Amino acid sequence: MASINTTYRLKSPPEPLKEMIRRGVPAEFRSTVWMRCSGAYLRLASNPDEYYTILKVYNGKSSVATKQIKMDIRRTFPEHKYLNSPKYMEQLSNVLTAYSWRNPTVGYCQSMNFLAGYLLIHMSEHEAYWTLVSIVEDILPQEYFTTTMIDLSVDVRFVFPDLMAKKLPRLNKHFTKNGLSLPLLMTQWFLCIFATTTPTETTFRIWDVFFSEGSKVLFRFALAMLKINEEELMSCQDYNDLYSLIKKIPSKMYDADHLMEVAFQKLGSMPMKTIDQKRTDCRVIAMDEYVKHQSARNGLKRQSQHITKSELKSGTKRWSSQLIFKEV
Repeated sequence: MASINTTYRLKSPPEPLKEMIRRGVPAEFRSTVWMRCSGAYLRLASNPDEYYTILKVYNGKSSVATKQIKMDIRRTFPEHKYLNSPKYMEQLSNVLTAYSWRNPTVGYCQSMNFLAGYLLIHMSEHEAYWTLVSIVEDILPQEYFTTTMIDLSVDVRFVFPDLMAKKLPRLNKHFTKNGLSLPLLMTQWFLCIFATTTPTETTFRIWDVFFSEGSKVLFRFALAMLKINEEELMSCQDYNDLYSLIKKIPSKMYDADHLMEVAFQKLGSMPMKTIDQKRTDCRVIAMDEYVKHQSARNGLKRQSQHITKSELKSGTKRWSSQLIFKEV
C-alpha cells in the first residue's frame, strides 16, 4: 500500500497552464487535468492494484466508518436522478469504503461523500479513489478530516480571519461590530471545497484551480465571494440579517468568470509561504486548546463517576451546574 506521507503532486504548474486552468477546464478534460495536477495519476500508476486489493481483502468486513458510510450514501444526492442511482451509489460506497480502510486515522468524515460524489461525475471509481487520496493526504493539511479537525480549525479560526482583516478591513470591522464570527460557515465551505454551497459548474471551476494551485485558493474564493457582496453586507446592520445573507452568498455565484477575476485580480498577493507559516504558528495554539479541552472533559468524566445515586436524585444546584458545564 502506498505511504500516506508520500507526495506525488505537481507543486507549481507552469504559469501558462495555471492561467488556462483559471479560465476553465473543458468537461471532457477535467479528469485528466485534475488527476495530473493533484498527483492522483502518478499515485495510480505507482500503485495500480491497491484500490481493488483493498475492496477484495476487506469485502464483507465492517467498521465504525463503513457503518457511517452506509447511512450517508442515500442522503448524499437524494434529489439527483443520476447521482441517486443504485449503480452510482455502489461506486460511491466503494470509493469511500476503500479509503476508510486505507487510512484508518481518518476513516470516514462526513463531507468526503460529497467530494467523492463529484469526482465520480468526471472519472471512474478507481480514479476517484486516488484523487480523493490526493485531496485528503496531499492538497489539504493532514488533519482536515480527522476526529480532531485541528488543521481545519486553524484555517477557519486563525488563517482566514487574519486574511479577512488584511484584504477586507472595512467588512471585517463591520462583522466585528455586529458580533459576527465566521468559523462555522467557513467550515462548511472549506470542508466540502464549496461542493454543497456553490452552483455545480462553479464548484467544478473552483476545483479546477484547487487541484492546480492548492489549498490556499479556498481563502481566495471565500474572500472573493464576500468582496463581490461587500456593499450589500455593509448595508446589513443586524446580526441575523448578516448571517442569513452570508449563508446564501455561495448559492448565487453563477458567474464563475467574475468570481475568478475577483479572486485572482482584486485581492492582491497571498503567498503560500505566508499561509503555511501562519498555519504552523497557530497550530500550536489550536493543539494546546484541544489538549486542555480534552483534559477538562476527562476530568469531568472522572468526577461524574463518583456521583452517588442519592446525589443524582437530589438534583442539587452543585451537581446540576457540573452537568451543565459538562455539556458545554
